[in-house]
Amino acid sequence: ATSAGPQRSDDWASIVERSPQLVHFYKRAQIATADLWAAMGRGRTLIDSSTLSCCNFRDLDRLTTFPDYRVPQILRHAGAIRYSDSLAERVDNQVEVEIGSAEEMGIRAATVVAVDQLVTKVKDLLQNSNDGEDYSDIDKLSSDVCAVTLD
Repeated sequence: ATSAGPQRSDDWASIVERSPQLVHFYKRAQIATADLWAAMGRGRTLIDSSTLSCCNFRDLDRLTTFPDYRVPQILRHAGAIRYSDSLAERVDNQVEVEIGSAEEMGIRAATVVAVDQLVTKVKDLLQNSNDGEDYSDIDKLSSDVCAVTLD
């Protein structure tokens, strides 16, 4: 049986001790990376006439969604994730879910999985949307779809 242990948090990571492992969520680090990319990256090759952008990350698609409370709210409303009856009742009645609890970890994990599946589905739809028209930008658009751009 796994049990939630104490949660540690610093400015960049939430670490929950779940016997026998530690579970790490790097929401703030992910948000900082995404914000830098949005402000100074996004395919920009130059910040000004002579400086290459240091934030034009080529592996942004390796980040998962930000496992906070907003994304699961949207996913649940859209039917992409479901809660057990008891958890749904608690959430609907605004009873706080304990940090580090199995329920909280499950919500975060389900959020990451659902968004990863959504990314795959959107990419598939983009790739299969060619109805005989010339969509030369579909590959570029599809490569820009990731958990960060959908978040």
